[in-house]
Amino acid sequence: MIVQLACMTALLVVVVCAAGCGSQTETPRTDVAAYIERANAVQLRSAPAVRQAGAIYAEQAKGRLAPARQLRELSSAEAALEGTREELSALSPPSEARRLHDLLLRVLDLDVALTRQTVRLASYAQNAPRILRPLGPAGRRLGRRLKRLDAPEEQAASIGAYVSTLDRMLRGLGRLEVPSVLRPTHEDQVRRLEKTRSLARQLRLAAAAADAERLARLLMRFAKAGGTTLLEERELAKRGLASYAAQLRRLESAQGRLVREQIRLNREITA
Repeated sequence: MIVQLACMTALLVVVVCAAGCGSQTETPRTDVAAYIERANAVQLRSAPAVRQAGAIYAEQAKGRLAPARQLRELSSAEAALEGTREELSALSPPSEARRLHDLLLRVLDLDVALTRQTVRLASYAQNAPRILRPLGPAGRRLGRRLKRLDAPEEQAASIGAYVSTLDRMLRGLGRLEVPSVLRPTHEDQVRRLEKTRSLARQLRLAAAAADAERLARLLMRFAKAGGTTLLEERELAKRGLASYAAQLRRLESAQGRLVREQIRLNREITA
């Protein structure tokens, strides 16, 4: 995969040609060369962040989500790339390099967005399964207690404990920052949890009222619902990385346009 460092190398090539071909008194050449030198100086300061982000992109593209340590590093990379973008946007390119400048900013915008998405995706994939982990044990515990044919108030209390577990999970999921590539998965999970909670609340009311017939019907619905399916890290990666790959392709496409513009500009100013 092309990473931002490749773009900086291409810019340096243009600097060499622009500075080394023809007279230095020719304004278009010297103005373009001066702009590219300034742009390169800005980009080179963020080179470590670029390499760091590129390495993590490559791992993520293979389906391996970034661990916590890399997330912290990538958050720093995100800040560095945002700073680079801000510095570059403050430059005033000559008219000959305006398209090059705009394309460079576009690449940085995509790079920053992808870095941010990488952090959000990996963070969500780590935290969502942790929030949902108690669901399986809570469901099994409830099933055992309901089979014991306890007194109605005891059954209601057991179901109430399960509802409380679901409440905590929904609050936890609500606090997460959801990456756009996983929003459909997240919303589907929340809907299933809410449906399970609604059934559990109805179960609790039927148990408290000692309504055996209604309780039996609700138990059948509850069993068919099966609680909910946990968001496992592997499943999150599978669902999210398809959209993530599309973002990578957009970044690579923008980088390709930037390189082609550098080649065109280099030919123009050295003709």
